[in-house]
Formats: sequence, structure tokens, C-alpha cells
Amino acid sequence: MDDDWLDELDDLGIGTPPEVIDAAIARMTPLATDADEWTLYHWARLHLTRMIQAAMMPGRWSAPGDADQAVGAGEAALGMLRQDADGEPGPEVAVLDIVAEALTVRDAGSDLDRAIELVGEAARRFRPGSQEWAHAVNSLAHRHVARYVKHHRAEDFDAAEQALRTLFGVWGDRPSLWQRHGSLYEERFRHAGDLRDHRRALRILRDGWDEDPSQPLLALSFADAVVNSPAEPGADELDAAAEILSTADVRELPPPMRTQFHYLTMVVQFRRQQTEATVRAAGRLIEQPGTEPDMRAEARWIRASARLDHASRAGDRTIDVDPIIADLRAALPFLNPGARRVADAQLARTLAERVRRTGERADAEAAEAFAAAALPRLPRGSAERAEVLYHLAFQLLRRLDTDRGIAMLRDVVTDPAAAPKVHAAAAAQLATSIAWRGHHSDGAAGQLDEAITLARDALRRTSRDDTNRVALAAAVANALMLRFETRGDLADLRWGLDLLGDARYEAPDDPNRYELLLALAQAQIMWAEITGTALPADTPHLLIETLRLIRPDDPARVQTLRSLGATYVLLAQRSNDREHWERAAGYAREVVAGSLAGEPSSAMMRMSAGSTLVLAGRALDRYDLVREGADLIAETSRQPTGELLRGRHLAQYGMGLVALRQHAPQPGDLGRAVAALREAFDIAAAQPGQRGAAEIGMALAAALVIDGDPAAAAETGRRALRARAWQVLLQSGTHDAMTTARRSSPDALAIARAALSAGDPAGAWLALETGRGLVLHAATVAATVPELLRAAGRAELADQWGADPSAGGGADWRTGTPVMPSDARFRALRVLAREARLFDPPSVDRVGDALRDMGADALVYLFPGEPGFALLVEPGGAIGTVDLPGLTGDWAVPAAVQAAVAARGEPAPGVRMRDLGAAPDDPGVGTTLAEVCRAAWDVAIRPLLDHWQQNHSGEPHLVLVPDGALATVPWHAAHGDGRWAIDEAAFSYIASGRLLVDVAGRPMPERTDVGLVIGDPDTGDTAPALPNAGAEASTIFRKHYAAGRFCGRSGDPAVIAAGPGLPGDVLGWLTAAEPAAVLHLACHGVVRADGPASSYLLLAGGAQVSAEELLRAAAGRSAGLVSLAACTTHRAGRSYDEAVTLSTGFLVAGATTAIGSLWPVPDRETARLMVAFHDNLAGAGLPPHVALREAQRSVRDPADDTTLTHWAGFVHLGR
Repeated sequence: MDDDWLDELDDLGIGTPPEVIDAAIARMTPLATDADEWTLYHWARLHLTRMIQAAMMPGRWSAPGDADQAVGAGEAALGMLRQDADGEPGPEVAVLDIVAEALTVRDAGSDLDRAIELVGEAARRFRPGSQEWAHAVNSLAHRHVARYVKHHRAEDFDAAEQALRTLFGVWGDRPSLWQRHGSLYEERFRHAGDLRDHRRALRILRDGWDEDPSQPLLALSFADAVVNSPAEPGADELDAAAEILSTADVRELPPPMRTQFHYLTMVVQFRRQQTEATVRAAGRLIEQPGTEPDMRAEARWIRASARLDHASRAGDRTIDVDPIIADLRAALPFLNPGARRVADAQLARTLAERVRRTGERADAEAAEAFAAAALPRLPRGSAERAEVLYHLAFQLLRRLDTDRGIAMLRDVVTDPAAAPKVHAAAAAQLATSIAWRGHHSDGAAGQLDEAITLARDALRRTSRDDTNRVALAAAVANALMLRFETRGDLADLRWGLDLLGDARYEAPDDPNRYELLLALAQAQIMWAEITGTALPADTPHLLIETLRLIRPDDPARVQTLRSLGATYVLLAQRSNDREHWERAAGYAREVVAGSLAGEPSSAMMRMSAGSTLVLAGRALDRYDLVREGADLIAETSRQPTGELLRGRHLAQYGMGLVALRQHAPQPGDLGRAVAALREAFDIAAAQPGQRGAAEIGMALAAALVIDGDPAAAAETGRRALRARAWQVLLQSGTHDAMTTARRSSPDALAIARAALSAGDPAGAWLALETGRGLVLHAATVAATVPELLRAAGRAELADQWGADPSAGGGADWRTGTPVMPSDARFRALRVLAREARLFDPPSVDRVGDALRDMGADALVYLFPGEPGFALLVEPGGAIGTVDLPGLTGDWAVPAAVQAAVAARGEPAPGVRMRDLGAAPDDPGVGTTLAEVCRAAWDVAIRPLLDHWQQNHSGEPHLVLVPDGALATVPWHAAHGDGRWAIDEAAFSYIASGRLLVDVAGRPMPERTDVGLVIGDPDTGDTAPALPNAGAEASTIFRKHYAAGRFCGRSGDPAVIAAGPGLPGDVLGWLTAAEPAAVLHLACHGVVRADGPASSYLLLAGGAQVSAEELLRAAAGRSAGLVSLAACTTHRAGRSYDEAVTLSTGFLVAGATTAIGSLWPVPDRETARLMVAFHDNLAGAGLPPHVALREAQRSVRDPADDTTLTHWAGFVHLGR
């Protein structure tokens, strides 16, 4: 053996390439007869090195005899050296290390005992403190540590620690001492579980690192103690490990140990949730040569997990998913079962996300295939199985396997193991899918309720920071809007619109954000259609943005195009702009081209496109478009769908044919139209409260008129009006009820005209009454609903009707317990359906009796039109009509009449008005109040009185029911040719014959000096004081009602206020049991055309009593007279036909008589008029309508009609 070559072996070690070690072993002749101690030493050392490399390097092999060769050669060399008594101790120490290490590594039988015996003997032989002794003690410590790890005997722990402590003063490699000392304590902790040992281990290792931070082995040991300890590491420990690892020089480690360094760095950063650092460390581990496949797979899994966690915490929906998918796919085959379960869920989630972004068929197929394959290997009751099942359901729903997808989602939301985020996402998807299927496929309205309940409950359970709350909220909104489309409860639409408007800026990076924008635009369109309000300016922009974001093959693209068509229809209807109509038609054709056969909403999309083409064709005089649209509707109506949608399709088809019949008829069009509309109406009206029933019924009535059957048209129209009455009752607030009822009076008038053309005046009256005052009557009916429900055996529903709170705003979705619209009212309507005559008006005979009881001579309905007419009902029940050709359509325009009535002239400087609202200044019928009153004489009152006087004697008492904007005109102040209406007849006003009958049936309270008088309450900074109102009220109280109560600010020192004048005083007067014949209010009154309160009285502290509150008040008794000496207390803020005014509200709430005003009244003149009225009423004992008439005549100047504003604004209602 070449000695020079043997010298070169001194440089070989663990870091030497394995092939060099193998070549060296191959060149040596083991245990040759001429082998000396150094050849044996190198031989043993090479075999030991190969063993250690095999333990540390993936793929490194070790020969079966390496351990025996190392031990045998080493002991032989040691024996030779010890035979030389004069030899240097150094070689013996070197060989002793090889033998002891080989025995330790082989660890067979008593190898460890033998190693300790050899090293201990040597330590005893060497001089304490010498270099050889230190080497022996160091090796002895190492062997005791190894035996302690194997047997966990206390004597080995103590011996190892004693040896290590001894060496700290003499051993040069102090870092290795710190490392072994700390590892010794960590091993005892892992065996015995005393946490103090773990803390001691970390402290020792940290002290060693602080002493010499150049030793990466200490960094490894510290990180290993933190990461792989049974004790859950604290944040401070993980931070310390990260700090140490980041400053350690990995290049100082042997290559096999670098893998462990990168692994520990990766795990520490992952546990610290430092996702970017984790990704970098995992990348280094993956790229590290020699990393085992299992560890490389774990690194790829952790890298993918870190990227997913980073995206989740940052709310980043734009992260590149392809590298994550690649990592997870590569890692899956190597992961242990527990890790694979997690990775299965992660990969299913990421594949599904890629589908959401790309929409590619191949991606969808891959996602579905993986989820289907992963599902069987995941145990039931695991969170991972629930998540994979959710993603599989999502793919099934995408390809329209709806029933299977819904079934799977139901399994997810009922699985207690589902993670909260998965449960929330599944609940949102399930709610959306159920609602969509219920609306578009089988028409099961109950599924909409289920969807809303499901999403609402999930929203309440989901944490506030869960990003799925937006999806859940959107699911609720969409389901509510679909339920509105079916049932028409405006609370559903409002709540959904509020929610979507509030959430529109959430999740701006979500690739599916277009769904939120589309839903918001659709809600805005529906709201504008239903309420008649202007379409928000941003609606087209929302839809254009949606088109930009949406994929070309996404079914929602067709829905967006349909909504754009609807947007331009609305814009065109308001502007008559041909370009808007052409754009609407263009979008309709894009809808037809993009509709996919078999897609659940395809029929609705095509139906909507057909309707748009019909409307556009009529507006553009393009009857080819009308025919194209009608044919499309006909084709679509034959497609299978739910019953309710089928009815809608038939209605659209029928209306399209009617449009063609009028302009481009073909044989049979009208007959087909009537048949389709009749079937559609039967479907829609089968359930009380269904949205669209009234509109379809009116379309059928119009078709019957064209078909020459006005009698059938009238009967159909009355059914349609009853359907709308049910719709009004369904609404949970007066504002919504008025919105729903806004077409009722014009529709009633159309049906009345049809009945009159059929020679049926009684039918005409019935139609008029059926369509009038629906909101007022609904308020009355609503008070009786609980009693009716209990009589039907539905006590729980009766309780819910009374106790169910009104829905809050849609922005409540952000709270933990949002209050949403319920379906209680609709369920109640189903029970009440047996009350078929609930909304039928009283018989004409009952109206006649009511007139007789009240001392009135006729109930007079005034209607403008071409021509205008009056319909009269007399006490005997006789019904007649008077043509009023001058009462043209101009009088039907609210803005025109109201503007003219408002032009009363500016008040003189210093004159206070009892109104806080500005009067409109747009031109209208006439230019001043005086002109309107003179015109009113010519077009209506003079012909009416002349007609009356031809057949009757004496001054009549006429009760007027003016239609629409006519309700703002003071007909009793009409005059001309030297004649005044107020001189020739007594006038009262009422909202409907039904209300007349109700009021006439109430007993008149006995007149006493007990009353509640409220004068000039202190409204704070809300409105100025009304000193004349205070004086007026004080005078009226002192002269006539001194036994009652006065509230507010008195204008008379002799009158002491008993209170400030609050809403509770007013509402309490309505419900109190003690008698109080009169309520007089002298205060500010306000009318608003928007907001929840259409008109209200302003009381102390700025508190309000609105007309809507009065309608909700339950009458505790038959109240007496209410005189409202405030502005516009008998003018509606929104719907004149519904007459939801303060004065009418008091009648509905139980008063027998009300005095109200049509416009802002002057403070001083009103005070004079009111004092005169109460003098006539309480002092002279005149009936209320006579008392008011005489008071007005007393302040009127017949020669000066410019003073009409002082007295003509007050009207009498009721008895």
C-alpha cells in the first residue's frame, strides 16, 4: 500500500463524494497480513464514513459488513498501538474515537457498553487535563448520550452531563458541547415530559449560539428543539428560531445537513405564518441536491399551502393558481395519509378556483374528475371530505346537473365536520341553486323561502371577517329578488337592493365580482320599473363593466345582455329616444343569439328578448320587430318550465299578439291572445298575492274590449283589481303599499269605462270602488287579520303577523343578526284566500244607507279623461253619470294641477305659514289658484249642479271622491258667472265609498267640553314658532273644551299647558277609553313625496306623527272630530288616489270627522277661521260640515277671489 496514498486519506470525510470513499475502500486490502495499525485505522475510518454517509445522504448505500469491518479493523489497530508502551498517545486516541464511534453506530448487543468501557478506560489512563484525556472524556460524553437516548437511564444522563460540564473548561470545540448538552435535556423532556427540561434545553442552545453564532449546527439543534418538540412552540420561540436560522451560514454545514437546515427553516416560517419566507425556504429545499423524494414532496405541499394561506389572508383572488396546482399534484403520491387528506381538499379547491377564472371546459373536466376520484378515499365525517364534496357539487352545477349538485350541497351544510368557510360557501351556493331551480324550473315558491332561510342562518353563523359573507349576502339578495318576482313584496326587493348597493365595493379583486354587479343592476332595474322612479345613472355602467369582466361562454353574459335591453327600454320609455329603442332591440337579438338550449334561464331570457322586441317595434313603428318578438315568445312559451313562469310566458305572448292585432293583424291573432291571457290570468290569480296577476288581468280586459266584449272585460278587470288588493295587503309598510297600488285608480277607471260602454253603471261603480283607497282599506283589513287567522286555526301565524318586525335595511347584512323580510304575510294570505270577499266594496245599497245616515245627498266620483265624467250614487242606491267634456286629460296630470293650486301668491313679509315644504313652481292648468277655481266651475261643478237642480230641489250635500290630481283642487271654492259652489251646495270629501260606509257606521261621540287641544308645540330648531296658532288653540280650548287638556305653548295666560304636545298625546287620544269628543291641532304640517313618511305633523321637540302611523293605530273606541289647523293635512305626498293624508289617516284610525287642508295655510287667517269653526261647532251646535262651510263663508270676500288661500284650503271629511 502506497504510504503517500494513505496520507491522502487523511483528507477524506463525511463531505467527501461517496464515489471517492468507495474507490478508496476498493483499493485497500482488508486486514492484510502485512497491514499495520495505520492501514487498519484508515480501513476502519473509511467503512465508518460510508456508514455515516448512508445515514445522512438519500440514495447513499452502505455495505452490510461496513460496521463489522470498522469495529474489527479499529480494535486490531488499537491493540497494536497499545503493545507499544513507548508510543505516543495521539494515535491511540484517534483510533479509539474510530472504534467507539463504530460501536455506537453499529449498536449491536453490548456495543454501547463496550464503547463506554473502552473510552472510560482510556480516560482513566490519561492525565486529567491533558489533550488526550479531554478527547477521551469528550468521546465518553458522546457514548453516554447515545446510551441515554437508547435506554433513558438516569446514570447515563448524569454521566453525560458531568462529562460535558467537565469539558467546558478544557475542550476547544465549545459549540459541540452546547449542542450536546442542550440536546441531552431535550431528549429527557421528550421521554419524561417535564417542560422544564425543554426550556432548559432551549436556553442552553441559545446560550451556545449567543457565544459563537458562527456554528450552524447550533442553529439546527435549536430549531429542531423548537419544531420537533412535543411541546407546542410559542411565538417567541419560533421567532428566535427564525432569527438564528436566518443568521446562520448554511455553507458551513456539510451538504447532507443543508437539507435539514432548509427543512427546519421552511417549517419554522410556515408555523410563523410567514408565507413568503416559507415559499422561499421551500424552494431552496426543493432545489437542494440530495433532498429525498418524500421531503421534496412535503416541501412542495408546504409551498402550495403557504401560497394558499397568503392569498386567503390577503384576500387576493388574483394569485396564480397553476404553480400551486403543479406543487400539489407532484406532492400527493408521497404524502402520508393525514397530509394527503389536506392536500386533496386543497387541490380540489384550487382546481375549482381555476375553473371560476377561466371557464374552460378542460379545466372544469379536470376539476370534476379529481374531486370525484378523491372523494372515496376521504373518510366520512372529515372536514376534507366535506370540502371536496362542495367543490364536486360546484362542478356538477356548472354543467347543469342541478339535482345531484343540490343533493351534495345539502350533505355539506348538514355535515358538522365542515369547516366554517366551507359551510358558508356551500350554504351560499345551495341557497342560490335552490332559489334558481325553484324560480326557473319547477316554480316551487317554497324553495325560495328555504333558500332565504338557509343563507340567512348561515350569514348569522359566519364570522364577520369571513370573505364568504359577501357571497352569502348576495345569495340572500338574489333569493329575495326572485321571491319578489314571484310574490311582489317590495320589502324583499328593497332589502336586496340595499344589501347589494352596500356590498358593491366588497372583494374588488374577486374574479367573480361581476355576479355582484349584475345582481345590483338587475335590482335597480326592477326598482325603477315597479316604483316608476328614475333609473340610477350608473346602471348602464354597471352592466358594461359586467360584460367586460365576464367570460364569453358564461351563462351570466346572456343575463347581462338581457338586463342591458331592459335598461334601454326604461330609458326609452322616459325619453322617447329612438336610439334607446334601437339599442334595446339590438341587445334583445344578442340575447337570442347567446341563449343556450337546456340552460335553466334560457326560456326566461328569450321571453324577455321577445317582449323587448315587441315594445321596441311598437315604439319605432316597426311591426316586423313586433311580429319577430311575438313569434319568439310563442316559441318560448312551449318550452317546459314551472307553472308560474309558464303563466308569465303566456301573458307576454298574449300581449305581443294584442300589439300586432292593433297594427299588423293576422287571422286568429286576437283569439290566440285572449286564450293565452286567460290561461295566464288563471295561473297568476290562483294564489292571492302573486305578483303580476293584476297586470295580466288588466291586459286580458283590454284584449276583451278590443274583442268587443266589454261586459267580460269589466268582470275580468274587477278580478284584476281584487288581485292587486291582495298585493297591497301583502306589503309590510304604507310606502310599499302605495307603490303597489299606484296603478289601481287608472286601471279602475279603464274598467269603469268598459262597464259603462256595456251599459252597466253599477259595474262601473263597482270597478271604481274596487280600485280606490286600497292602501287605506288594507290598513283596516290588516288590523282584522290576526282575528281571521285565529278563526282559521292558525294562531301561531296570527301571532307572527302582529309580532314579526319590519325588515331592517339591507346594510344589516354586516351585523351578526340581520333582520330580513319574512314570508309570514304571504303565508297568511294563503290562509285568508277563503275570505273571497275580503276586498270587495260594500254594496251600493249600503253606500246609499250611509249617505242617508250622514245626511248627504250624493257620493260623486270625478274623473278626468276623454271625455271626463262624474258618477253619482244617491241614498236610494241609484247610480247615474254626468258627462264632463271639459274635464280633460290635462286635469289628470298631478304636476300641472298641483302647480296651479300652489300659485297662491307670495305671503306678505312677516306672514308665517304652517308648512315647511316649498311649493312647486312649474306651469300647469291655469296660472293661479283663482284661475283653477274658475276653471273648476266651468268644467265640473256648474254642469254637476245644473244636472242636480234639474232633478232635485234644495241645496245638496255632495260628498266628492276626486280622482288622481283632482284631489288637490278645492271644488267647494269653484265659482263663475257670479255663482259660488259653496253657496249652492255643501261639500264634503272622502277617499272611497268603502271608507264612507265605515265612518257612517261609527256612533258620534256625545258633544262635551272635553277635548285635547295642542297649540304651537315647541319644535326646537326644526321649525319657527306659530304665535297665532298658540293664541288660536288657547282661545278654542278656553271657550269650548276647558274640561279637557291643553298641550303646547299657550297664547293666553289663563290657559296652562298640561304637556309639551307629543306624539303619544295624539295617538293616546285615538285609543283612550275615556270620552274626548274633539282633537284640535294647531301646528306645522309637512308633505313629502319621498321617504317613509308621506305627510306628518311636527310636534314638540321635532317629533313627528305621520299618516302611516295613524293607519297603524288601532282604534280603542269611536273617536270624535279631529281638526287639523296645519298645512297640507289633506294632501297626499305620493299617491293622490290612495289619499294617504293625515286627515284620512285619522278617519281610518277611528275618528268620525276630520278637517284638513289642501295647501300651506297662513298662520293668522287660519287662526281666525278655526276659531269661527269651533264657535259654530261647539257654540252653535252645527254639524261639522255646516260649521266649516259657514266659517269659510264668513271670512270669504265674494268680490275678491285672490283671498281664496285664506279659507278655501280646508275641507271636511267624514260625518
